[in-house]
Amino acid sequence: MATISFKGQTSFNLLPEEISKRFTDNISFKSTSSAVKWVYRSAVSVDYDTDAVFTDNDQFIEFDSNNPSELDASADLVYWIYIKHTGYTDTDKSIATTDRGVMFTFTDTTPVYNTQTGAATSILLAPGDVIIMRLPYVAADNLKFRTCNFSSNNMQSAASSGETVCLEIAAAIKDV
Repeated sequence: MATISFKGQTSFNLLPEEISKRFTDNISFKSTSSAVKWVYRSAVSVDYDTDAVFTDNDQFIEFDSNNPSELDASADLVYWIYIKHTGYTDTDKSIATTDRGVMFTFTDTTPVYNTQTGAATSILLAPGDVIIMRLPYVAADNLKFRTCNFSSNNMQSAASSGETVCLEIAAAIKDV
C-alpha cells in the first residue's frame, strides 16, 4: 500500500493597514507508515447533541479495494485533521448560516459553551472557517463537537438540539 502525503500553503494579511503584515506558510506531511490512511467526509452534520464525528462505520480510503478496512474510532489515532465549517446548516448545502458556529475539543470531553478552563475549553469555527491541525495522537472518538450560536465574532450562546451545521472533514488516521 502507498504511503500518504499532503502539501498546503497559507497566505493572509493581518494587522491594521499602517503596519500590515503578510503571512505565508507551507505545511506538509508524509507518512512513513502504510498504516496511516485517509478518512474523508464531505458533509458531516453536527448539532448540540452530536458528540463524535468519526464512528466505527467510517471506511478508510483504500487503494487496495480487495482489502477494505473500517475505522476503529476508540483505537485509531488522528495525526492530522482538516475541518471546514461549510457555512451551511444541512448536508445538501442548501441552507446558508451566518449565525451558527461549531465548538470542538480533542480531549474526549464534550465542549461547553462559555468555559475558559479545563478540558472542555473548545476551539471555535465560524461559518466559512477552516482549520488544519497536527494532533498529539488523539483517538478518533476523542474529537467532540457541539454547535453554538455565533455573532460579533464570538460565541453568544449554546445552540439548541436540532440546530445543525455542516462540516467537511479530511483526516490522516493511523489504522491501529
